[in-house]
Amino acid sequence: MRRGRSSLAGGKLKGIRRVRQDGKQYRYHRATGTRLPDDIPETHPAFLKAYLAAEEQLSTGHAKPTRGATPKTGSIAHGWWQFCRSENFMELSEGYRASLHRHGEAIIERGGKVPFDQIRDRHIQADISDLPRNAARMRLKTWRALLGFLKAKGKITANPAKAVEMPTPKKPEKHKAWSTEQVKAFRNRWPIGTQQRLAMELMLFSGCRICDAIRLGPGMVDSDGWLRYTQKKTKGKVEVPFRRALPSFADHEAHSNLSRSIDELEERHMTWLVTAYGSTRSEKAASNWFSSACRGAGLKDGNRRTAHGLRVTCLTRMSERAATTHQLGAWAGHESLKEIEEYTKTAAKREMLSANETDTKIVQVTKS
Repeated sequence: MRRGRSSLAGGKLKGIRRVRQDGKQYRYHRATGTRLPDDIPETHPAFLKAYLAAEEQLSTGHAKPTRGATPKTGSIAHGWWQFCRSENFMELSEGYRASLHRHGEAIIERGGKVPFDQIRDRHIQADISDLPRNAARMRLKTWRALLGFLKAKGKITANPAKAVEMPTPKKPEKHKAWSTEQVKAFRNRWPIGTQQRLAMELMLFSGCRICDAIRLGPGMVDSDGWLRYTQKKTKGKVEVPFRRALPSFADHEAHSNLSRSIDELEERHMTWLVTAYGSTRSEKAASNWFSSACRGAGLKDGNRRTAHGLRVTCLTRMSERAATTHQLGAWAGHESLKEIEEYTKTAAKREMLSANETDTKIVQVTKS
């Protein structure tokens, strides 16, 4: 990591800590520790508003004290400081590191000065007891990762977090596939030439997650017309036919719309999806941005649809067009065939219920 200067040299605002990690710059108000916007220039009104709010917080005496650069040796804060700079931590995915960071900061906020060799399972149990179920699971995973790291380093003899029972996960709400009418509503609201339309067509055709969609660009299309990329979440390799003949099960309409959307781009960048300032979108900001676009198209409340729902739609449609399980897995980058079962089940049900009148058979089902 590299820290930026807090001086006004080069036109920079005073009192900002600039940290670069994984090719992205994060900015904080140095005196208060307030996180400042990442995806906009420091001259942008929204950034200046956040900066001035932090300055006001400091001037009124309501700012929280910030920790020093290196916490006291032997404390939880020091152990966390070491863990975040370790290979164990950096080898984790960016999204998982972000989750650990949030809970690690919360742990330090509550007891960063406590010596880590005094932590017992009852303390960890108390820490997670008031949290919602899924948040409690992530907090416990954070404790286990931190204390596991310290144990491996010989700083403690046991990992007390292992003795705490993992809370039962809350069953996640499944992402719903988009209907033909919902896709049409989005297209009517966001015409070709808009970034919102480009994002939708890209995910609908390729079946990629939004965390991958923001990284895709012309440089990932090889000379044979294959769109090739490594998935951020699973690290799996994906190859999708792009500038070449498509298989019969592919969504040709989505591909045509995607090609037109790309051709309409006024400027060329490393990635197809960019901010108004031409920079790559961050994952969290992109998710919020696309959710807003869905609401703008009327896809909200009971009609709500998500970016991941487009991945579901893509694979379900291909399954309905007789794509095999292995073809679906190759297209989407799934390594486990079990992950594809939901798409093939939906297609099988529709096939059974779509027979013509002469082929329709009524089956009597009785309990045995």
